[in-house]
Amino acid sequence: VLRQPKFSPDGRQIVFRIQDTDKNMAGYRTKPGIYRISALGGAAQFVAPGDDAPQFSPDGTRIYFSTVDYSGSSAVTRLQSVTLDGLDQRLHAQTPDADTRELRISPDLHWLAFRDRQQYYVAPYHETGAPLTVSAAADAMPVARLTDAGGYALTWTEDSSTLVWALGPQIFRAKAAERFEGGAPLPKSGESVGLQLAADVPAGSIAFTHGRIISRRGDEVIDSGTLVVIGNRIAAIGPSSQ
Repeated sequence: VLRQPKFSPDGRQIVFRIQDTDKNMAGYRTKPGIYRISALGGAAQFVAPGDDAPQFSPDGTRIYFSTVDYSGSSAVTRLQSVTLDGLDQRLHAQTPDADTRELRISPDLHWLAFRDRQQYYVAPYHETGAPLTVSAAADAMPVARLTDAGGYALTWTEDSSTLVWALGPQIFRAKAAERFEGGAPLPKSGESVGLQLAADVPAGSIAFTHGRIISRRGDEVIDSGTLVVIGNRIAAIGPSSQ
């Protein structure tokens, strides 16, 4: 399954990832990892193994992405980059444990956002020649909080000024610089997506018979029971003999 396509700065190439094979999503004939392809089409070129958020560097000469290492006692997320041909691998930042993840570097490489214990944070980013350990409690960098209710699908605007994420039916935004200048309050409300779709409710009735049912009526257990469903609601539960 193809995920997270991203154009190069000049618009001539697209980088994307193919996720690991999954029994629900298939993909067993593909090699997971990071790929790039001409925006005009053609054959895709495998770049490197990778698990999340591929993007080009501002000059278009490198590809940044995240990998997750499960070999230790806790999963560690690493922000890496390689050349367009998958060479000269560099490690830029990493998390201390599985509670910190979703490393999102800005398109201009000046900011780094991440999730730590279900909340989003952002920090200024500078190349130092050594990998940066990223967490909300890190002493090596200033960190500003973005959320107090969590969220998902964190991403940057193309000008690297603003972070965008979703929470329920709303889209939230926060300017990275404002989180450090004067202590701007956390965004409490977002823009409603306004998407409404009919629920997929099956028609008709179905009976599941002769099963062992824990009815939740006190300690009642029905050893040979029938459960009747009408639409998508349980309508009746009782012994199959009845």
